[in-house]
Amino acid sequence: MKTEVLYGIDIGSTSIRCCVYDLHANMLNQASRPTYLINSANEGQSKGSLLWDPVFLWKVVREIIHESTTCLPVDQFHPLGIATSSVGCTFVIIDKAGNNLFPIFRSQQNVPKLLNQYEKKYSGNEFQNITGYPLSSTSAGFILAQLKESYPEEFSKIGTIFPLSNYIAYQMTGEKVSDRSIAASFGLWDHRINSWFTELLRDLSLEPENFGTLISGGQVIGNINKNVSDITGLPVGLPVFSGGHDYLCAAMATGCYQPGQIFNIEGTFEIIATFHQTPVVKTLMDSTRSLLDLHIMPQVYSLMVERVGASQIEWMKNLLLPSGEDHKNDWDNIFSKLDTIYENTTEMEIFIPHVFGKLFPEYEEDRRGAIIGIGGSSTGSSIMKSAIFSHCFESKRMVDYQQQFSPTPINQIITVGGITRSKYWMQTKANILGIKLLVPKAKELSALGAAFLAGKGLEVFTSFQQIGEVALSQGVSKYIPDSAKVELYSEYLQNTYLPVLKRIEEIDNIMSRNSKRE
Repeated sequence: MKTEVLYGIDIGSTSIRCCVYDLHANMLNQASRPTYLINSANEGQSKGSLLWDPVFLWKVVREIIHESTTCLPVDQFHPLGIATSSVGCTFVIIDKAGNNLFPIFRSQQNVPKLLNQYEKKYSGNEFQNITGYPLSSTSAGFILAQLKESYPEEFSKIGTIFPLSNYIAYQMTGEKVSDRSIAASFGLWDHRINSWFTELLRDLSLEPENFGTLISGGQVIGNINKNVSDITGLPVGLPVFSGGHDYLCAAMATGCYQPGQIFNIEGTFEIIATFHQTPVVKTLMDSTRSLLDLHIMPQVYSLMVERVGASQIEWMKNLLLPSGEDHKNDWDNIFSKLDTIYENTTEMEIFIPHVFGKLFPEYEEDRRGAIIGIGGSSTGSSIMKSAIFSHCFESKRMVDYQQQFSPTPINQIITVGGITRSKYWMQTKANILGIKLLVPKAKELSALGAAFLAGKGLEVFTSFQQIGEVALSQGVSKYIPDSAKVELYSEYLQNTYLPVLKRIEEIDNIMSRNSKRE
């Protein structure tokens, strides 16, 4: 008997991968490519590129699907369906003939005139309580505004604006749809009526039809056509389903969608999310940068805060402990070294984690980091250890912010992501948070969530609860806080880390003012 399998594609900010799972959440195969391969041609292969090329995106996805299918003998495996998850706030624009009009903009620096008009009309909190997203040039809606003002002729030709995952589905099926969980991340959603923010669409000269048919995760989109079958190896007629926003696919796969739960992704960006049955309203006193998304689960909202995460730890590793041909400084070896360094908070260096700017609690793109307390005994490993501590202190600040919106005290956190393989890092985090961490053992949970949404559409899984139960049946690692260290680190956070952080930000302000004079 052939093994039935589901395909899940995940388009992330660091990697693009295609994973194949059986119906028990075992990963049977995966293929991946670094995301910088889809950088726009004039950007080169820089990891910090702000422009992606939709042609390169579809090329990479085709390649990894083909690589995954060719490794699974057709006489042993039976594909049932495929779905895609992807980063939010990012879109592909095509004209009515299906031609790409623009590169994929991850961000943009210019301030459109329309943003100035909205700033006069709405306060930041008023706008965010409508759309769930900041009144900012970084919001996808105002990136569209800048395109309209800068390229009016091309903008007038817009046919469809896709979330990245639905652009892939379009290439596979020819169907034009938008998944709600990602479409709501464009800053064009009106949570008051649970539909498009028609005022902003009108000012952009757009209609809801420009985003295709709205669908939910797990809904069928169409079927693989012969051309796509020939280049990917997927069978003709294979049903294609909607996945969703990447972090919410992962949350769904781990059963995180109930009020009182908290979900944490430790990746390029760190995300802390809580879940709610009604939209969370920002008060006038709340200046923290937060985002309100639509969960894949019907009638569930996700309040999310984020910050630059492991990417700056990776930056420090490459600076202080670069990997060589001997692999002596690969991550697993570094983690084992860190275990041997004596923990003495009175002598520990302090890393200020703003190497790539600041996203929490406020958005400050030009904020810079620092390393404080370097002495003759400092080593690359000891500074790396201080960076991990600072990373965990920032996680605690995010959890403390979310606690005020939870109907019950937070007593455990489900954490996923690449760095969870470090037991040292996870135990340190549990000790600093003072909260039990649960780390699912299932692999690549955003891709798994997408694959299992295809399974739900096929009625292989009858409920979201069943999906979570199957995914977590792979096992969970638990990290219990050490009460003595919880107290020690709490005192260090309040009496040392936060005062130093505040002072360094004041110094950074002075440096910024001086550089502007020059």
